[in-house]
Amino acid sequence: MFTDANADKIVFLNFVSYFDSVLNVSAIVSKFTSSTEDCQFLCMTTLNCLSVNVAIGSDLSEGRHLCQLLNTTKNSKRDDDFKPSDTFHHFTTIVSPCFSQPCQRGGTCHQDYGMETFTCQCVHGREGKLCEIGTGWSKVNINGSVCFGVRDDSYGNVTVQVTGKVITAKLVHVSGSVANSRAADGGNWGNPRSRQIRTVITSDANEVLLPHNYTAYEPYTLEGYASMSPELVFPNASEPASVPRGMGFRIWFVEDLGNYSEQDNSGESCVDMFLFYV
Repeated sequence: MFTDANADKIVFLNFVSYFDSVLNVSAIVSKFTSSTEDCQFLCMTTLNCLSVNVAIGSDLSEGRHLCQLLNTTKNSKRDDDFKPSDTFHHFTTIVSPCFSQPCQRGGTCHQDYGMETFTCQCVHGREGKLCEIGTGWSKVNINGSVCFGVRDDSYGNVTVQVTGKVITAKLVHVSGSVANSRAADGGNWGNPRSRQIRTVITSDANEVLLPHNYTAYEPYTLEGYASMSPELVFPNASEPASVPRGMGFRIWFVEDLGNYSEQDNSGESCVDMFLFYV
């Protein structure tokens, strides 16, 4: 695997083997390596490398094989560039079909044998080849819980994974606590001895989205919930909202968002965020 510098993703590669064959093009890098696997690893960590030629015989003095890194594959060159060979084996990379993250709504992509196809393991309540069938709650932060603090702009960031229509959201407490005073005990969403909640969800431009019609940076009440509730389920919107993949949300402690009376705040709370797709 290697990191795609442009997409900031991990790319998983495999190599198709063509023994006793060579792709007869100019190499971008030629080095001696101790094995075929070392040559392939060198390709995976070299920008623009798509295939390799590995010498069959080793250098007698070093016991190492000539490794040629190529910026093309046999499929993108003329047939007469790919030839039988007594001195080389050729290996062409295949990018995993899971690289594009095809499985929707929190589904997990599993690459099938041969690297050419994939299957999706869907979360409960979803089905279909890409987990595209079904509605309901879908976890947004798929790579671990999201933590938010209480001062100095220490909000939590969440990025939407699936495009769709969303009617509401919920936060599920995982660990930690927050309070608006160092002397106060911490709660999941605010001071534990109060029914008032001090946690909100905003856009990445800090526009408050939940709770609805929230206009002041003040604690609020939510029917059926309090500061120590294990989760906060916000009321449904009047109409579903279109939510594109890549859209950002922020989770804030209200005093931190409003930048007031925050210096004596304390704690950090970690949560999971879910969207309800319809």
